[in-house]
Amino acid sequence: MKLIVGLGNPDKKYAKTRHNVGYMIVDGLAEQEKTKFYYEQKFLGLVADYNINGNKAILLKPVTYMNLSGRSVVKVINYFKIPIEDVLIIYDDADVNLGSIKLRLTGGSGGHKGMEDIINNLHTKDIKRLRVGIGKDENMIDFVLSKFSKAERKIIEPVFDTSKEVISEFVKGIDFHLLMNEFNRS
Repeated sequence: MKLIVGLGNPDKKYAKTRHNVGYMIVDGLAEQEKTKFYYEQKFLGLVADYNINGNKAILLKPVTYMNLSGRSVVKVINYFKIPIEDVLIIYDDADVNLGSIKLRLTGGSGGHKGMEDIINNLHTKDIKRLRVGIGKDENMIDFVLSKFSKAERKIIEPVFDTSKEVISEFVKGIDFHLLMNEFNRS
């Protein structure tokens, strides 16, 4: 079993903001697969089942707010005894160009507080991740909590479909190095 984590903030006011692209991607995948998220107190998050060709995964949206995402992730990993190598974290990244994604096997948080909390809670930097480019601005705090403009939505929406493809391939067990070679484009 795999764990797919979309990072975001739970309040409606954050629903379509840049910081919630992780939520948006797993929401889109759940909708596409006609599965529904439900709140699970013991996981501090919303979960949904995902199954492709007999390969199972849990979709997770932590509701701890971004900066405490690791608490939720570690609860699901421990409960289902999911190996770290079977976990994929999806989140926004200002260091990736708008309209691009970057897959990584390991590394630091790059200043992303949600990823930093996951690294701290799991006690490892060896966590697979799908970083979604959201663009940059001088005032990053307000920027990440802002919504995409109409023009930006045209650029970012195809990335959601590509991300869902990456997730499907990951859940099927495709080697992550192959996925990085195929999908890491600027």
